[in-house]
Amino acid sequence: MVRNKKKSVLDNQKELKSINPEFKELEPKSLDSGNLENKNSELENSEDENSKPEELESEDLKIQEPEISKKIIRRPLVLILADGWGIASLSEANALYLADMAEAKKIISHYPSTILRSSDEPLSLRYATLGLGRELKELSEIQETDLSLGQILAQHEKKQLYLAESEKFSLLSSYFNYPAYYFDLPKFSEEIVVSSPTEDYQKNPAMSTTEIVKIALEKIKEGDYDFIAISLANIDEVAKSGDLSALREAIETVDGALQKISEAVLLKEGALLISAVAGWAEQFTDLRTNLISKEYSSNPVPFLLVAKEYGGQNIGWEDAPDGDLSLLQPLGSLSDVAPTILHLLGIKKPEAMSGKSLVE
Repeated sequence: MVRNKKKSVLDNQKELKSINPEFKELEPKSLDSGNLENKNSELENSEDENSKPEELESEDLKIQEPEISKKIIRRPLVLILADGWGIASLSEANALYLADMAEAKKIISHYPSTILRSSDEPLSLRYATLGLGRELKELSEIQETDLSLGQILAQHEKKQLYLAESEKFSLLSSYFNYPAYYFDLPKFSEEIVVSSPTEDYQKNPAMSTTEIVKIALEKIKEGDYDFIAISLANIDEVAKSGDLSALREAIETVDGALQKISEAVLLKEGALLISAVAGWAEQFTDLRTNLISKEYSSNPVPFLLVAKEYGGQNIGWEDAPDGDLSLLQPLGSLSDVAPTILHLLGIKKPEAMSGKSLVE
């Protein structure tokens, strides 16, 4: 089942509170969706093509002229998050090593690939760190005036798509763009939720990946979006079942999705980033006790960059010996993902983002 989900301010607050009981509701400030839509309508109807949009008067959010780099802006830029894909030494405890990841190995051998530090924080905080571009220990550290990646892209009129299964949708939308939940930006953002046919992932390791990939390929081909974020939930959701055979099938399903999506992105001369916020499958069992892991890891996660201009190129990242990412030292952290995305889209990161672009 696929549905486009447009969330109101109230819907978002209820959703966040159900996930995190300590969540504190915030009141929307002077800018609401109506204000932004009206402003955009005025700009679209302007007959003077040389006129510049005025700055929107608001203490919390201002529409500013884009600061564009000299590089060609890639469109689309696609981010795939395959949670559960962590980096650890190759062993019988590492389900990723036991599975056939031919496409991932191909990407690692031909495109810039490195690893990032994750953390031992809850997934909600890891996603917030990813979207805000700075390290977080508590959600209370986030201010109402902070701008998430989604808000910054909307300021620069970059059209966005967030695509996920229901299991990951709240993380990808609400926490990745925290605290943007109380701003509705329908002109610049679309969200598609795909419901899994069953919650017994042990019997259905593929989950709804086929439908996710189908939608992704359609949207990439249409070329209407500047930024597409995709969550592939198979690895960590199936890892929770404790079934190694099912987990290997889930991993190989994700690998097949990487092949199809990367081919589509390259055909459109876009760029693809592949990463995760947490590992699990890389330490699926404890070889000393033979017990199955029951939680996310704090191990590093992959960070792969696929784009035609980077094929076979060394951009200053250390090469993984024999394609083994576990032999690398982390080049950065989750907080560097948003600045890298902004850089690739030709947008200057705000000062509040302490993370850095990993691509110069």
